[in-house]
Amino acid sequence: MSKAVIDIQGLRVEREAVILECIDWRVEAGEHWVILGANGSGKTSLLSTMTGYLPLTQGSISVLGETYGKTDWRDLRTRIGIVSSAIQQLMPGHETALDGIISGKRAMIGLWGDTAADDRSRALEILRQIEADAIADGSVATLKTVTEDAPRGTGRRGLRPPDRTAGR
Repeated sequence: MSKAVIDIQGLRVEREAVILECIDWRVEAGEHWVILGANGSGKTSLLSTMTGYLPLTQGSISVLGETYGKTDWRDLRTRIGIVSSAIQQLMPGHETALDGIISGKRAMIGLWGDTAADDRSRALEILRQIEADAIADGSVATLKTVTEDAPRGTGRRGLRPPDRTAGR
């Protein structure tokens, strides 16, 4: 058996109630997984626990050979990435789209500390590449995920600032 990229054994996450229980999951190098489930089924909690944002109650988690509780996961986060609409829920409402991109480079949720000019320039370049530079200074709390402008069947999604003329 090859070395696992992700190895979860006996995971339990509990707060006021049990969120996750008896989770065993192993992902080998080269495998690709998608986590699917109904709202409230624990998808975001699983990802948050795997990245150290939500502490586990019981069990063990290893990611890229690093074991939760034995490694500084702030450093580990710089080597992994997560694609999830749930990340926006964790971001401070006042944070701009530009700050969100910069915080991603630092593997943090909620930008703090000084920002180098080249980091800001690169983040703006990324927004320009995806034709989203108009939302650079928009608060992540007010951005909308939209699909109605995408051609049918393409599955393309985009971000745009809220329509400030609606209701006038």
